[in-house]
Amino acid sequence: MKISLILVSIIFLLLSCSSKLPPDNNWSIGKWTLIELKEVPVKQSGNTNKDAHLIFETAAKNYRGFGGCNPINGTYTINNGKIKFTAQVYQLAACPDMPFETTFLNALNEVDKYLVTSNTLVLKKGKTTLIKMQRK
Repeated sequence: MKISLILVSIIFLLLSCSSKLPPDNNWSIGKWTLIELKEVPVKQSGNTNKDAHLIFETAAKNYRGFGGCNPINGTYTINNGKIKFTAQVYQLAACPDMPFETTFLNALNEVDKYLVTSNTLVLKKGKTTLIKMQRK
């Protein structure tokens, strides 16, 4: 009984000291390109810099990317399996894809949960999938 209690305590201590928990683990590697927005597949242009995407800077809890028309950036917080994106700052240059970008940014603001599997990032509001991204 005493050994079991010590073993459980050691395991708990090791898990609580982990420096990076998902989704931060490996987020700084690669670019996450939008592949689905509100359950509608997103057509890729072939130019990964012009496709809507996010790049995470995990040390500062920042993200940057492209919304379809304009550069975007902001911060994110992770707490108990939930994620929140804030302070999206972007230039407002008009383009034909402005409604798409507005929908993407509004969806990003609504996100409260995440799921990372291999090279796919799913951002949700409750049980509803808002955004699917793939690491490129």
